[in-house]
Amino acid sequence: MSQQSGDGRLHTDRSYPLAERPQDAWDSLADVGAYRRWWPWLRRFDARRLAPGERWEARIRVPMPWSLRFTLDIDHVEAPRQVDATLAGDIEGTATITLASAPGGAEIRLRSDLAPRHHLLRGVNRVVPGVSRRLHDRVVDRAFRQFAERDRAEIGPGGR
Repeated sequence: MSQQSGDGRLHTDRSYPLAERPQDAWDSLADVGAYRRWWPWLRRFDARRLAPGERWEARIRVPMPWSLRFTLDIDHVEAPRQVDATLAGDIEGTATITLASAPGGAEIRLRSDLAPRHHLLRGVNRVVPGVSRRLHDRVVDRAFRQFAERDRAEIGPGGR
């Protein structure tokens, strides 16, 4: 789980197993055009490629009555191993995704340091401490699971 500091910042270090080679997972991460198929909660996603200097724009549906909007500036890419990004907007901070070999396939890991900037989320967080952490953990868990299951979702019933 993530940890939330007194100022509302979320510090995350989470891993998820993948039943595939790291290179195959990397190839999927690099296919930014497929993201909306895997992650239907992406309401808007404008990205051309996974490369340093790229700016992605996103709007995601969260389990609250609003969406979060933010940009991701891709700061560093070390294919097929790591991506570092800076986020700005309704959430801001830094995030790193790494892929590594693991028993049975690969492991994808997210390390991030994020702060809520959306005024409603900050207000709710003051009234109900920890709401940002719970929302973040829920979104991250779902994203990891959907990424791991993406091939089955694309194949669908009856094969390709």
